Amino acid sequence: MRKYWKLLAVGVPLFLIGGFIYLVFFTEENIIEVKKGNLTEDILASGDVVASNEIELGFLDGGRVYDINVKPGSKVQEGDILVSLDSRELEAELKSLEAKTILSKAKLSQLLAGVRSEELNLFEAHIESAKIDLDNSLKNFENIKIKSDNDITQRYQAALDIADSVLLTASNSIDTLNLIYQPSNQFKTFFFVSDSNKKSDAEWQIIFTREAFESIKSDVASVKLDSSNKNIDEILPKFKVNMEIMRLSLSKTYDALNTAIVVSDQKNINDFIADIARTRAGINSTQTDLLNKEQAISEQKIVNQKNISEAENLVKSKKSILEEKEEELVFKKAKPRSVEIAVYEAEIKEVEASRLLIREKIANMHIVSPISGMIKNIHTKTGSLIGVKDRVISMISISDFQIESEISLENGKKIRVGDKVDISLNYDDKKRALRGSVISMNLKEDERPKIYIAFLDEVENLEFGIKADLNIKAVIKRNALLISKKAIIKDEIGESVILFEDGKKSKISVVTGAESKDEIEILSGIYEGDMIISQ
Repeated sequence: MRKYWKLLAVGVPLFLIGGFIYLVFFTEENIIEVKKGNLTEDILASGDVVASNEIELGFLDGGRVYDINVKPGSKVQEGDILVSLDSRELEAELKSLEAKTILSKAKLSQLLAGVRSEELNLFEAHIESAKIDLDNSLKNFENIKIKSDNDITQRYQAALDIADSVLLTASNSIDTLNLIYQPSNQFKTFFFVSDSNKKSDAEWQIIFTREAFESIKSDVASVKLDSSNKNIDEILPKFKVNMEIMRLSLSKTYDALNTAIVVSDQKNINDFIADIARTRAGINSTQTDLLNKEQAISEQKIVNQKNISEAENLVKSKKSILEEKEEELVFKKAKPRSVEIAVYEAEIKEVEASRLLIREKIANMHIVSPISGMIKNIHTKTGSLIGVKDRVISMISISDFQIESEISLENGKKIRVGDKVDISLNYDDKKRALRGSVISMNLKEDERPKIYIAFLDEVENLEFGIKADLNIKAVIKRNALLISKKAIIKDEIGESVILFEDGKKSKISVVTGAESKDEIEILSGIYEGDMIISQ
């Protein structure tokens, strides 16, 4: 019995090794490239030739219409893109994932291959260069901040300097008005204003003007005591408001005096009017200066924010580059461990799954003509939001016939519009093999599920009611990594393939997914573009 177990212990491994050697070296083999494609499942059904109906097409997912390539009356061929939703965000995300995949694969390959000392020395030199770049960007950032502080300080100083000008202009204005109005805010008695409305408006306005003057004096005193940027920001708008009140008072006084006469030996009325005009011109000039100073501050703040933000982003970018290079150097110096390899393989697998999902979504954002025909109606326009069940395109086939087929609800859920169909017809004492495409479906649970198939080939002498045998090529996985089932090796360890690389063969474990009659999906272990051995 002990001899038996010893023979078994030695024999089984030898048998497995021998089987592997036989498969690799002594069986007929083909070298094939691992590619992506659509995995299909054959669904067999039957149907009847019926009259062709109008075809309604829509999207599997909702979105905003980005492009319409046809118009009513357009003739289209099978496979033409008719309408597209906006997929720019998804396409950008796909490019990002593709770049991430390339980087992860490169890191995994490098991890497995190891790094030469010359490459390490070169990489360390790159890190030193990255440190210098970061140091220079930090210095530039500090210089930008200093310059920004100086520039904004100059703008605020210029605004502060105008406070004296504002007070002087306001004093001149109030002195001019005091020659015309009594302390009681009424015109002095030697004026006779014939227009009572203008007289009343002017006398009301002088009340607000004297309050505005007191406010200006108070604000000037405040800004002298507290010349902070915050205080200047608060007082400049108040200067503008109070100067406008004084300008309005001068204007109303000017209008009133144009209807007045002087009834004493005072100055001629025209002299008073001229004084008002000169004073108002002074206010206009000060108001313009105020506006320019305030605008200069605002523009400088925007420039400073832009420059500081750009300098700060440059620092972040240089810091990120340095950290990435330092991390990669640690990675290069470390010896590969199974855990690290597994992490990268898992990362690649996760990104590949995300890529497949995004590609599927992008594919669903195009309505592709399932047949050759003519566009009848377009039920949307560019920029419109489309729901899942919305009609988008109506078209008619070039053929007068189509096939109606009743199927199970289970099979119907696997089929999509556009899936190809192998059609076998028996008529005119001949068996004819034709191509078709699924053009519409009715999968309501309260009705018998049906699909409708258009002919892709020209058919002559066809009649209604002819029976058809159908082989529907239902796409169950799009853009999947596919290989022939003949390339899979199964043993006690699991599933594997023979990788052919640099003229050498090696056994690689793989994880498989969905499968069809002849092909099987690869989830991990090998990648697109790899060369493998198929028996």
